[in-house]
This record gives sequence, C-alpha cells and structure tokens, in this order.
Amino acid sequence: MTKAQARKLAKQIFDRFDKQIFEATNGTMIEPAFVAGLIANEAGKDRAGNINRSATRFEPHVFAALKAVRDGRRTSYSGIRRADVADASDKALRALATSYEATQIMGWHVVKNLRCTIADLRNPDKHLFYTVKLLQLNGYTKRLDENQMDREMRQWNTGREDGKTYHANYVPNARLIRAAYRELEADRLSRTVEERTTAQSEPIPPFPPAIAEPAEVPAPEPYQGVGFWAVIKRDLVAATGGNLTFASLAEYAQQASGWPEWVVGIVTKIAVGLLIATIGYFVFRVIHFAVDSWKKNKKVSYEVETRSAADRRDIEWVTGEDAA
Repeated sequence: MTKAQARKLAKQIFDRFDKQIFEATNGTMIEPAFVAGLIANEAGKDRAGNINRSATRFEPHVFAALKAVRDGRRTSYSGIRRADVADASDKALRALATSYEATQIMGWHVVKNLRCTIADLRNPDKHLFYTVKLLQLNGYTKRLDENQMDREMRQWNTGREDGKTYHANYVPNARLIRAAYRELEADRLSRTVEERTTAQSEPIPPFPPAIAEPAEVPAPEPYQGVGFWAVIKRDLVAATGGNLTFASLAEYAQQASGWPEWVVGIVTKIAVGLLIATIGYFVFRVIHFAVDSWKKNKKVSYEVETRSAADRRDIEWVTGEDAA
C-alpha cells in the first residue's frame, strides 16, 4: 500500500466511522487511529475498494476445531471446552467459526470473551464497542507506541504478538493508515459537532443462510378441516334435513290425527326419541371437540417444550432471543 492509497482509505474510514470510533474509544487508552488501522486491514471491500461492513468470512479450520471439541476429539479451542458447545448444532458452530463486520470479530468470542450474541457483533452501532472490549482483554489498557501497536496488530490477526500475519504487509499497512488517520483527526477540533456526527448507522443485513433460524411449530389444524360451529351446522342439516323443530313435530302429529291413536303415540315417541338422540349426538360432538382440541394443544406444547437444547442454543447465540 502506498501513502496515497493509505490516505484515500483512511479518508473513507474517517468519513464513515469517525463518530463510532470516537465513541467506542472515548475514555480508554486505545487510540482511534489504531481502530482505523484494524478496519483498513480487516473489513471486507468491493472491487473499487469501498468497505462492505456486512461482509463475513467463514474459517473452515476453526469450524473443524470447534466440531472436534464438541465431539470430544479435542480438549479445547481458544478457551472453549466441550461443556460450552456440547449441545451446539453444526449450524451454530458455523456461526461461531465466521467473522463479522468492520473488524471481523470471530463468532466464537461470544461464548466466553464478550458475553453477547452474533447479532450484537453484526450491529453497526455495537460492533466497535466489542472491538474495544476485545482489545482491552488482550492487554491494550495503556498508551502504546508504534512498535507496541504493531505487536497488538499481530495479536489481533494471529492470536500472538509475534505471530505471522496472513498478509505480509498487514502490519506496515496498518502503520500507514494510522499516520493518515491522525492527519484527518487533527481537523476534528476545528469542525462543528454537526459535522463530526454525520456518519449514519448502516442497517443490519439479513442473516446469511448458514446461521440457524428459530424452529417454527405449526398451530393445530381446524377441527375436521372447518370451524367447530360449521361442523355442528353441517351435521344438524344432514341429520334433520333442516326442518326438525317442535313446531314441525306438532304439525306432523296433527296431520297424522286421522290415524289410530296408538299409531300417533308410537310416532310421537319415535319423534321424541329421535330428538333426544340428536341432542345427545351433538353433546357428544361438543365433548369430542373439546377433547380433540386439548390433545392437539398438548401436542404443540410438548413440541415446544421438547425442542432440542441445540435449537435453543442456536437461537440464543445467533439472535439473542430467549428460546426457553
């Protein structure tokens, strides 16, 4: 990276991140220019060199290591032990093995180091605060000179202050960005508050397909495929032809009065018996409906309550929602 390229990238970072970097580092020993150097090296970029905050990076070797810990083939990885991920699904482990946002914080940090969710890491309004917290956990708690910043930069990229960075110019490029960013910072005090706070928060992009979504539990199906009262009406019409009333019974008896009395008595008893049987049938249907609905609701409740621990952990890690 040339000095001209560094100045151009530092200007982009300053214009987009100045307010958020300043707020995240304010009151700490961490220099804003150092965070700018991290963003320059870590953030995803398009072909034109424009920073893409929503870019993610999946690390297959980290996924393999976390899976080995979960399956008992490895004791630990970066302080994460089997008890921490024993009930994690492969989707959850993929989320932990992916880095996010402007400084590409690895997802596995949410388990112990940051005590947050991956949704928090991906939130533009929160991400840099977690960046600062990680730097402090790594020991950046005092003013550092340039050589110490170089070591801290290696620590971020490799996990060791003397580690070999993936890109050979990772540390030198960060130095160039820091110098260019300090030049831009010199103008900060000469600008108004409104001018210093023009950076707008970017919307949180949707979760990539690799990250687990909460499981959906279907609601009970309608009784007999239709509403309850529709069932009652349907059965009533089918049983009586829609004309069984006390008035119709009286009319029928009157019309049959020309018959022998014993015939009228039998017909009346049969009619009353049919009425009682019909009422009894519908009482049975009401009870059957109540019992059937109770069973289906219990089934849904059981499915929710017995949702696997892995599903619950996925939801909590990824979205921050309480899945219990």
